[in-house]
Amino acid sequence: IPDIVLLDLKMPILDGHEVLKILSQDFPELKTIVLSSDYSDLFVCSVILNGAAAYIKKDSAVSEVINAIEKVHRDGFYFNELVSREILEQLKSTHKIYYLMDNEKFTRREMEVLKALCEGGQQKDVARNLGISTNTLNFHTKNLKQKSELNNLKLLVKYAINQGIDEIRL
Repeated sequence: IPDIVLLDLKMPILDGHEVLKILSQDFPELKTIVLSSDYSDLFVCSVILNGAAAYIKKDSAVSEVINAIEKVHRDGFYFNELVSREILEQLKSTHKIYYLMDNEKFTRREMEVLKALCEGGQQKDVARNLGISTNTLNFHTKNLKQKSELNNLKLLVKYAINQGIDEIRL
């Protein structure tokens, strides 16, 4: 078994994400450096959460690839400044949401609205199911966004789903 694998996520037969998961599960001592042309904060964080020890863009300089290999071999991971910044931003956003949910910053009704939003559907259907008007629903979603300091309801809903909104006491 090699110490380090350079993995391109775009492969003709197998999906690179699935290969990464398999390598991480079956060979936990193996360090994987992901090479990809795709880049977004959620994409990078997803790759890292699935076991990558490093993420490098395909158009990176050869010196960065060599540096990444050396650091992964020595330290077990490598994140350049761009990736580090994205990880930090995701952690800060997630921490804000966790803090809000953990410390009961949302009202009971706001949590009911958040739970209903997690179940999906159009706004008018969510409002009807809650027995409120769409204006009242918009008021509560505005409060959720303001209290989370994210102004990003999608991220809040995604986090709530990932954390198991059904487990949250209303």
